[in-house]
Amino acid sequence: MATQVIGTSITDKIFNTAVFRGYSPESAAAIAATISLEGAGAELISFRGERYKRYSQYCEKNNLNVLNPDSKIAYIFDDLTNYNASKMKYSRTVDEAITSFNEGYLGKTLNTTEFLTLAILANDLNKIFVGTE
Repeated sequence: MATQVIGTSITDKIFNTAVFRGYSPESAAAIAATISLEGAGAELISFRGERYKRYSQYCEKNNLNVLNPDSKIAYIFDDLTNYNASKMKYSRTVDEAITSFNEGYLGKTLNTTEFLTLAILANDLNKIFVGTE
C-alpha cells in the first residue's frame, strides 16, 4: 500500500511522511532538505537505471502517476525500507542524518559546501517543524 503524503508544500510532505514512517525529526529534516535542494518542482530526485525501473513498477502496482511528486515521495520512503536505514531513521543529529541519507541512499558524497548548505537548511527546517532553538 502506498504511503499517504500529507502537507501543503513538497517540504511539508517529505517531513511529515518521514515522521509518520518513524524517522526522527532530525532525519526528517535532513531528508526534506536534501530532496528540496536536489530537485526542482515535480522532478524532486531524478531516478535513473534500475531505481527508475523500480519506481515505474511501484507506480504501476499502486496505480500512481509517475509524474506526481506525491508518488515519488511515497516511493522514496517505500524504497528506503530496502536499505539499512536504521542509522538514518534514528539519527539524533541533522549532520549524521544528512551523511547517512546522501551516502547510504543516494550514493552521493557531499563536498563541504554541499554539506554545509544542507546542514543550514535542515537545521532551519527542524526548528520550523519541531520548534527547537
